[in-house]
Amino acid sequence: MGFGGLLLCVLLVAARGQPECRLSESSPCTLAELPKDVSTLILPGGNTRCIFSDSPKYGFQVVPGVADKLLLFFQGGGACFNDASTQTATPCLTRVVQQPLVGVFDRESLTNPFRDYTVVHINYCSGDLHVGNVARWYLDKAGQRVEQRGYANALSALKWTRSHLGRLSALVVAGSSTGALGAQLWAPALLRSLSFDAASLLIDSDLGIFPRHAEGPLLTGFGACETGLFSSMPRLQQRCTARELSIEEVFEDVATSFPRVTMAAITSTGDKMQVRFYNAVCMANMLPERLTAEGFHARLLERLEAYNRHPNFVTFLISGESNYFLPLKAYFSTEVEGIPLPRWLDDLPEGPGQSISSRCHGSCWKLAKTWSLSRPPISASEDLPTDVAPHGEDDPLIKIAAPAPSLPWWSNSYYAALVLTSLLLCAGAARERRKPAVTSFASRVLSQESDSE
Repeated sequence: MGFGGLLLCVLLVAARGQPECRLSESSPCTLAELPKDVSTLILPGGNTRCIFSDSPKYGFQVVPGVADKLLLFFQGGGACFNDASTQTATPCLTRVVQQPLVGVFDRESLTNPFRDYTVVHINYCSGDLHVGNVARWYLDKAGQRVEQRGYANALSALKWTRSHLGRLSALVVAGSSTGALGAQLWAPALLRSLSFDAASLLIDSDLGIFPRHAEGPLLTGFGACETGLFSSMPRLQQRCTARELSIEEVFEDVATSFPRVTMAAITSTGDKMQVRFYNAVCMANMLPERLTAEGFHARLLERLEAYNRHPNFVTFLISGESNYFLPLKAYFSTEVEGIPLPRWLDDLPEGPGQSISSRCHGSCWKLAKTWSLSRPPISASEDLPTDVAPHGEDDPLIKIAAPAPSLPWWSNSYYAALVLTSLLLCAGAARERRKPAVTSFASRVLSQESDSE
């Protein structure tokens, strides 16, 4: 680190009461220089940032442990995907929230199979599923463009990982809630760029159940298709560019391309948060459908059964409505069929000759399966996706969603126009109803649907 870098790190700890390290040429924040079994916030600088211009600087957490065992974790924290969701309710984290060392990060409990792993915790404050690279046309409260830089944030953590960790005896790529979506989207590139003897993809509570045809435009809107994230996978890149890529396709590609890497999913049968997110996407896209708890359960089982066709897929299906488990104290008390979740995870990642079985509550016999690994996986150790150039209006790597407003009230005028249009449509419909000789197209459709029932 050098004297200057060490002094900087010490000053940051003294000033803020917790270990921090600012990456620079004189301070590379090497694993050996960070306190073991303690979370240090690495501040990478560069192109990283949170969603709002007045948010604190971005950082990711590192907890040093055994150098050849890595838990690479994508934090959850909602999503902000349009001006309404970003400027009003803001259902996403907008600043770095440090993960305490509880749940899967616990360093003291002997029942936690990851207690001695080195942890790289990719913090989340961009609202874009960790894949965004977009300067939005709408503004934050400071009058600056909203920017979603989740791709640059995640890449900074992954570049640090590649620089400071060598070949891994055990690799677990995981994420909870929306972080599970980030883990799935990054998995193809990660498993191609890291060198390992055994690996698992661990999804906690979000399998990417979206309204039909909604994911493609969502990923395109985040600017994910222009980042190079899928550049080594031509089919996925083509689908992304065509606004047609789904989380399911990405997962299927990973399961097929890495048949010796265990794909494990933890989820509850009635996840309320997934239902709410599904319906929020419906409303944002003006889709009439809404998902009920029963509908989610049916869609979930359908997705799990589809994934179960892959020999390397297993699931831990929990009865209830909880949204996620891994980063919580409840991680230790969660169980299925008398098997605690930490004990089930003790079999991951699998080595040759080891096996793991799916566990579920209720009548889910279609998911029953034991997966045994006969040979170690092959890791390619390719390069990570390319970095993102600094922000600039003429920067071709930055997707500008729409022309910037000249005044902050532009979006209010936009919504006023929508309301006015709705009123005019209602007025037109009322006039149509006063014409008994004319039957509207909508009435004919409704009549046909009634007859068919």
